[in-house]
Amino acid sequence: MNHNKSWFLLCLLGSLLALCLLPGCDCGDDDDNDDNQPGDDDDASPADDDNDDASPDDDDDDDDDDDNDDNDDDVVCDYASYDPLIDEGNALLSAGDNEAAYGAYHEALDLCPDEPDAKMGLLISDTQWYLQFIYRLIDYIINFPVAADKADPKSIASIFQELIREQMLPVTGEMIALADDLRANHPKARFFIDPLPMLLVDGHAVLEMAGEWDLADFDNVKAFAQILEGLWYFLITYDLRFDLTILFNAEPPASPTTEELIHFYAGLLLEILDDPNYPDFLTFLDDGAANLETSALQAGRGLIGVVTAFYSMREETDPQEDDIAGYVDENGNDQWDEGEPFKVPYFGDLWPEGNVFFEDLFYLMNDLGEAFLDTGPEDVHPAKPDWFMLSDVNFILEFFDVFVPGIALPDISLPIGRFFYSPPDDGLRGVVQTVAQLLYDLTAPDETEVLP
Repeated sequence: MNHNKSWFLLCLLGSLLALCLLPGCDCGDDDDNDDNQPGDDDDASPADDDNDDASPDDDDDDDDDDDNDDNDDDVVCDYASYDPLIDEGNALLSAGDNEAAYGAYHEALDLCPDEPDAKMGLLISDTQWYLQFIYRLIDYIINFPVAADKADPKSIASIFQELIREQMLPVTGEMIALADDLRANHPKARFFIDPLPMLLVDGHAVLEMAGEWDLADFDNVKAFAQILEGLWYFLITYDLRFDLTILFNAEPPASPTTEELIHFYAGLLLEILDDPNYPDFLTFLDDGAANLETSALQAGRGLIGVVTAFYSMREETDPQEDDIAGYVDENGNDQWDEGEPFKVPYFGDLWPEGNVFFEDLFYLMNDLGEAFLDTGPEDVHPAKPDWFMLSDVNFILEFFDVFVPGIALPDISLPIGRFFYSPPDDGLRGVVQTVAQLLYDLTAPDETEVLP
């Protein structure tokens, strides 16, 4: 297996998460946990900004207790037991052991359910777990054809969908709930951790997100989780069972042209669809129609959430040095100025073309998010259609032309939302069959003989 390809895919996914984390917090101090720095408050201050919750008034909006009310009815926290568990969780996260870290944070939360540090630690643990899990999943999928003769083609799709239902969706659900809880109950909470390897490959960190995490970061982890939920709900919408041996036994043409490749794979898809042993391939599962709508709603919410975060980041006026992502304050005036580059984990400080790419990417994500919500219960523009222009993706193909040389998408507008909220009765099956047949016919080789 090509590990470089697999972890690069995950780094791109992690960078998408990092883009979700671009906002940060304008908290009016030096953005760290050192209370001796100018502008910081110490633990005796009613404006304490560190992670020591032993203060009479830590990180909240009142002068009486540790939450946002003035009733003094908080559960008494055993900080002597709580704080070591937080430190243990931090050390485990820094070592990449998210499952053990999750256990430590969860034990801390059981002791002190009103304290934010445990909740923030749980959310970061879930995020680290997700990236590691998806890396392993990509690694498995890339290597899967090697063991095709040992696989039961009838069970693979069902096992994958069961994995989504039992592992992937519960974790994204918890991530969203934790982010909502932090916003509702701990809007000033912040969390500093260093190092923080979000993705380890063969024991080496290939994606690092050490630094300060604040409410804006956790809000945008929520957007990341919503985008993933959109994908997972889509993948449990349809019956995905088919004869995998058709796929694994196929031999693509040697040194093919683009048209030859399209013709080959369109024909392969038609063969799979024509298999009488799997007549339900790509039709709805029992809860498929409901899952399809949820898929569009979560994807649309998440995509637009990322864009909202991106623009709010430009309004920050706090130091950026220890933020996990943000902008490079080149002139030191504590604000973003036109032309100043962004910094993103894995990519670092963006070069000019990189800045242009990511800004274009956010415009694309906003348009795509609105397209997912179009005609649904959260339609952004009910009075007009929000169709998605396929050619808007071409800048991505150009940016990564090493992977897709010479391929450009046409100027075709797609009514994405309509497909999700008013889908065909047979699910994807009829649409895919029609498109595959059209592509197969259009790319058929010219069999006319040229006479000498």
